[in-house]
Amino acid sequence: MSKLKITFISFSILILVFLSFSFKGNSEIDFLPLLSEYELFEGNMSDLKPAKGTEAYELTSHLFVDYSEKDRLIRIPPGTKIIDNGNGLPIFPDGTILVKTFFYFKDKSKPALGKNIIETRLMIKSNSIW
Repeated sequence: MSKLKITFISFSILILVFLSFSFKGNSEIDFLPLLSEYELFEGNMSDLKPAKGTEAYELTSHLFVDYSEKDRLIRIPPGTKIIDNGNGLPIFPDGTILVKTFFYFKDKSKPALGKNIIETRLMIKSNSIW
C-alpha cells in the first residue's frame, strides 16, 4: 500500500472516531403532540397571552408576510440564561423555545374582536442543535 493510501485510510478512521464522540445522544427532538402541552400560553390560546416564564419579544426588522401579524415568544429553562458571546449573537441554553405565531385580526380596526390564528412555529434547542 502506498503511504498516501494509508494516510487517507487513517485520516478517514480518525474522522469516524471523532464523529462518533461528537454526536453522542439523540440529536432529534421529540415534539409533543399538542401545542397546549408546551404551556407557552395561558388562558384561551387564541388570545396568545404568554404564560409565566414565557416572554414576548419583537425584532427590529420586519418581513412582509401577506399583511399577517406575528407574535413572538421565547422561553428559556428555569435556572439558565442567555450568554453574550461578544459578537452580537446570543448563545441560548438547551431547552430554549422560540415561538412565532402568524395571525390576522378579525377586524384590524377593532383588535378586541380577536384573532384568526394561521399557524404557530416552534424552534427548540436540544443537544446544542436548533
